[in-house]
This record gives sequence, C-alpha cells and structure tokens, in this order.
Amino acid sequence: MSLRPPLVIIFIILLLTGGVFANEARHHFPDNLVGLWDFDTPENLTAATVGNNLELVGTHAASEGPTAENGATNIGLGSFYRCFHDIPANGKGENPQWVNTFTIVMDVRLPQIGNWHCLYQSNYANSNDGECFVHPNGTLGIGHTGYSTHQLSANEWYRLAVSVNLGEHYDYYLDGQLLHLGGSQAYEGVFSLYPADDMNQVLFFADDNGEDHALDVAMVALFDRDLTAQELADLDGYGYEFVSPVPAYMAPYLQASTDNSVTVCWHNGIGTDSVVEYGISETLGTMVTGEHTDLGDGVIWHSVKLTGLQPDTDYFYQCHTDTATSSTYVFRTQPPVGADDRFIRFAVYGDNRTDTNKHAEVIRAMRDKVDEIYGDSLHHQLNLVMNVGDIVTDGRVLSQYPNEYFNPLSPISHQVPVMVSIGNHEEEATHFYDYMKYQDMQGFIGEGYYSFPIGSVLMIALNSNVRGDDQLAWLENLLESSDQDPEVQWIFIFTHHPGRSEVWPDGNTAWVQDQVIPLLTQYEKVELLT
Repeated sequence: MSLRPPLVIIFIILLLTGGVFANEARHHFPDNLVGLWDFDTPENLTAATVGNNLELVGTHAASEGPTAENGATNIGLGSFYRCFHDIPANGKGENPQWVNTFTIVMDVRLPQIGNWHCLYQSNYANSNDGECFVHPNGTLGIGHTGYSTHQLSANEWYRLAVSVNLGEHYDYYLDGQLLHLGGSQAYEGVFSLYPADDMNQVLFFADDNGEDHALDVAMVALFDRDLTAQELADLDGYGYEFVSPVPAYMAPYLQASTDNSVTVCWHNGIGTDSVVEYGISETLGTMVTGEHTDLGDGVIWHSVKLTGLQPDTDYFYQCHTDTATSSTYVFRTQPPVGADDRFIRFAVYGDNRTDTNKHAEVIRAMRDKVDEIYGDSLHHQLNLVMNVGDIVTDGRVLSQYPNEYFNPLSPISHQVPVMVSIGNHEEEATHFYDYMKYQDMQGFIGEGYYSFPIGSVLMIALNSNVRGDDQLAWLENLLESSDQDPEVQWIFIFTHHPGRSEVWPDGNTAWVQDQVIPLLTQYEKVELLT
C-alpha cells in the first residue's frame, strides 16, 4: 500500500508534462522562435503560445485541424492576422534597416485549388501584393522568385515554410523538404519585414486585391533567423515526398568547356570570394581563384576558369564563397581536338523562357532519357547541352535569370557544360553577357557569336539578333579554314531565328534564309543548322 501514492504521483506528473508541452513537442522547434500560434482554443484563436497575440482584421472561425488534439482556424477572403513580431533589424549588412533574415512555418489546408491564396504580406498597410502565394494551379511562389514545380492539392494538410536570408537565399520548403529555390532576392528589398520600433508587423494571409481566398491554418511559427535545411527537415510535416531542386545559390553552372579547360560559375550573394578546389579524385587538392561580378539586387555571379586539364578526364570539384561550400561534383573534359574515335553526343533545346515548370520538366526528362538509353554517369554520356536562345522572358530583368534559366537547369549544369546561342528575348542585355563567359571563343565583335571544337566537331553559335556583314565574314573565314583542317570533320551551326518556319513565322529572318544558308551549302562539312 505504501508504494501506491508515489506511483500515482509519478503518473500525474507525466500526464501534466505531456499536456503543458504538447504543442512544442509536436513541432520540435529549434532556437530563435519568436512567435507561435496554434489556434487550439476556439474561443481565443488569436492567442499566442510564444510572442504577441495576433490581431484579427475581418472575420475567422474555428475549424477542424489535422488531429482531434490540434485545432485550426479558417480565415477567408479579405480577412487576415496582423502580427507584431518584435524582431529587430537584422541581416549581414553593417547597419541593417529592415528585417532581412527570418523563417515562417505554417500548417495549412486549401479547401480548393483554382484560386489564389496568400500566405504572408510584408506591407503593414496591405496596399500592394503579398509576398508568398499558392498559385491557382497549386504551385507555391511569386513572380520575383518563380513558382515550385510540385503542386499542392485541395483538402490536404501541408507544413509550408519559407527560409529567408536576403542577399543569399529565399527558399520554400514543404514537409521539411526543399520545394523551390527563390534566388537571393534584394537585401533591404521588397521581401524585408518592418523591424521592431518601426511598424513591427507582418500580415498573415493578407493581400490587397482579393488574392487571399479561404484556407485552414493549424499553426504559424516565426523565427528571427533563417532555419537550415536540416532544421526544417527535423520539423517534418505530413509525409509528402517529391524531388527537390539543387540549391541554386551554390549550384555550379559549367560553360566554355574544352579538352583542357572549363569555366565553373555559381550564384552566391554572401561574399566576393570565388574559389574552386578540384582534382582527379574526391580528395581534390588544387585550388584556383577566379572573379566575381556584382549584378545588383544582391546577386553576385562567381566564375573560375580551370586550365591545364587533361582531355577526356574526370575531375571532382567544389565551389567556395567565404564560408559557403558546394557539394562535391564531377565533370569530364572534352575529348582531344581532332579525335574521331568516339561518339560526340549533345542535347539541343531552346525557348525555355517564362514557363519555369515546363523548363524543369524538360531538363529532368533530358537527364532521365540519357540515363535510360545510355546508362548513368551523365557526364560520361553527354558532352554538351546547347540552348538556342530565349532563356528568359526579358533579358533586362535580372531576377528572371536564376528563376527561369539557372534553377531549372541545376540537375544537369553541375556536370555537363551548357552553351547558349542568344535569342531575341535576351534583348542583347548586359546581364546576359555578364553571365556567359565566351570571351576566349568569340567572333570578330564580342561574345554574341562564337565557335569551339569538341573532338572532330566544330560548333558555331550565331547571333541572329545583330546579324550583319561582319558576322558573315567571320563565319565564311571559319568555314574556309575548317574546310582545309583535317581535324574538323563535322560542322554544326546554331542560331535562334529560323530562315523559314511554320511554327514561328514571325521569326522568319531573311539574313538566315538568304545569306547564312546559301553560305553554309557551299561547304561539305556543314551537316546541321539548328
């Protein structure tokens, strides 16, 4: 009998401990949590578990949550929560004026797909568009960042998160998995939050013009730093799985590959160091420093040219910018110039602009088809990816390059070099030429047109925007010298505009049809115009 009271007491203590910490244990929150709202109390849905109570604008109602113990709120069109977050100005700048680093995590359920749903708004007056949306097609994002490839479904619970370190990354997560890379985005820019002592607000589920249709919310958590990928993975979710993109801000882009060199490029806005460590094994061992280009809006493009390489050889490498380091990747140098004892295999595509989901789908299909037909080790099976232009909607808009071009390419571009024959949508913009490193291959006037060898194949990229007699003279000289060169057996030409096309008649270009094509027909080694 004397043992019973301690046993009863122990049982009660365990029960109370479970009740007091149920919400926190359910989410396993990391450090720097500054706000938590779990919507478990129907009579007081705006109550905070951590931080300040929310302020309701409009109406809401208690709704059924993911489990019987986990309640939710339903907040509809025109209604939202005003959050006073108390986060001071932060970020990597010396004197930040805004909140540039934060993470928002929320559990949501969409009653239907087909409407816009806004997740948060950085403008305290709610006088412009929100900052994060579920598109009517179920993808997550906004125009500045592009949209995810994976689509959400109606009446399913998801744990969505956005991890923000402006100038470095703006990344979306779903159920602890990387969903979409939003690029670096501008430091102290549109995605920054008002800091403590200066409006000090972020609005949940608010939009200025009706793109905030009803949804159910079971939890919102706010952190004053950008949670890591591992921390977000530890937060878990509701069990959905999908293929995550490669982090673009340290995802290498290979270009200008030869039998003894390659240029390695990547985005990272946290610093100006541009270093590649490489070697013929994963121990690496050789370090080369390159250069960086500050493109503006917190976007820094790093490029390192590796030289003195051996032909037809695998090289392992890592990219370094200050404290950031990429994964270890591998590429293969091109076969020796003139070599005619092997296959040269390349993929051609173009006009990937605007539709980022379709571009990503094409790249994944390209990779999978090469694996299916030829086997894995993509860098052994594919010498080159050639893009015939229109890589972005408007070449003058910097944010489109990561979103529309580099991010979707990332499953391939870290191991197979990519080259571009410039399109009209690139607008001959400075951004294009800052990104592309064709100086050592260029024609008479600039990098707009160029040539390079792969084994016994000569690849020629024309610029059908500028056209002109100088370019024709360069082309003719190149064809003439190649005709006499025994190391050249095949010539392939790429240009954006067609001479004649049923699919794109507005693009039909007399310069191509009446001057380029007649010139090409004079040389037997010319086999292809794409």
